[in-house]
Amino acid sequence: YRLPTERDLEAVRKATEELERRNVVHTGPLSLVPDEPVNPLPHSVNRLPIYGMVTWGDVFTQRQALALTALALLIQDTGDKLISEYDAEFADAVQTCLALNFGRVADLANSLCGWTLDTQCAKHLFARQAIPIVWNFAEGVPIGDSAGSWNVVVERFEDIVGSIPSGLMTGQTQQASAILCPLPDDEAQVLFTDPPYYDMICYADLSDFFYVWLRRTLEKRQSKNWISDSTPKAEEIIVEPTPVEDVGIKDERFYLEGMTGALTEGRRVLRPDGLGVIVFAHKSTKGWETLLQALIDAGWIVTGS
Repeated sequence: YRLPTERDLEAVRKATEELERRNVVHTGPLSLVPDEPVNPLPHSVNRLPIYGMVTWGDVFTQRQALALTALALLIQDTGDKLISEYDAEFADAVQTCLALNFGRVADLANSLCGWTLDTQCAKHLFARQAIPIVWNFAEGVPIGDSAGSWNVVVERFEDIVGSIPSGLMTGQTQQASAILCPLPDDEAQVLFTDPPYYDMICYADLSDFFYVWLRRTLEKRQSKNWISDSTPKAEEIIVEPTPVEDVGIKDERFYLEGMTGALTEGRRVLRPDGLGVIVFAHKSTKGWETLLQALIDAGWIVTGS
């Protein structure tokens, strides 16, 4: 450990100047550094507006933003090169994997990362389901070989993919509303769900941290996913103390009605001899009462806990 030298400070200044230069010459439908607004109404999982972080770009230092924007552009270029050599499906798959790796790097390359004393490395932002302020943050080296760097993240991703055995049965996934399932009646043998935990986690607000960067790494691909500046929030079944556009305050009644609708739909698609498993956690009696009331109102029979 040592104090920063003039050479260290000069590197910061040069990164700032280079980012400003790139901002000036940048063209495209999206800003170089994410300028999408953070939810301006702070709450327990989002402290950013209190401290003047009004856009998602404010979460990153100038040097971090320079590194991340450079990586984002390289991922786009890689997709363009692959599609000229291979089929579009392969190019899309590779670029999506690179974008997911990018998200892991961003999680470890922002001004809200703490320092892990025992392992001597930066701690990623999402150590829990909130975006807290860190008074003494650690800045890693995204282009080096230490924790949180692009090389380390990609190598681990490769190890994970390589460890997946071949010959596995392939399932089918589909995105759909929890209160409007595309499955017919009495179709599923098992319904296994981990529904929102009442007022504990604002999932969509937290997801915007990654969403704004996914737009920049995949903007030419999967265009149907990037129709708005942020993740959709109106239908999210949570208790939310701050107003949500087109909905207003999401109170206990909103949660109860939404969860009842979702569990009723789950009951519809499950066979009469099927099994439903619901994972839920909350520190308050009110949270549990509301979920259990939704279960009963949806017509479920509770056989164990």
